Amino acid sequence: MNQDVLPGLYPGHPAPAAPVSPKAEAMARVERHASDAWLAAAYAALVTVARRQPELTADDVWRELGQDVPAPHEARAIGPVINRAHKAHVLAATDRVRLSALGGGRWKVRVWRSLVFSITPVVPAEVPRA
Repeated sequence: MNQDVLPGLYPGHPAPAAPVSPKAEAMARVERHASDAWLAAAYAALVTVARRQPELTADDVWRELGQDVPAPHEARAIGPVINRAHKAHVLAATDRVRLSALGGGRWKVRVWRSLVFSITPVVPAEVPRA
């Protein structure tokens, strides 16, 4: 049998790289190009929304971020943030989508179910007065 036919099965022949979907490749690219500060702020905003609402979309996260944090070059950088929250069991996917309110209704955004939603509102503790 010719050893070149089955790379990775013989010493000296590296195994072929696992195939990467175009979507996964694009998500990795936009995540690499977003700043660490923006990624951290976006994740914190997502968790804040998820604790406050039983369901959310990327639009809700963008609204929570507001104008204080400089936006990344690519708005799709929110995708890797949402995926990270999904893998961390902060969110669960639903089978529903909505038209994006922020995109002028030009595209659909997934509706996510919060796994950290609290019915009891989080109220900052009062600072005792001296």
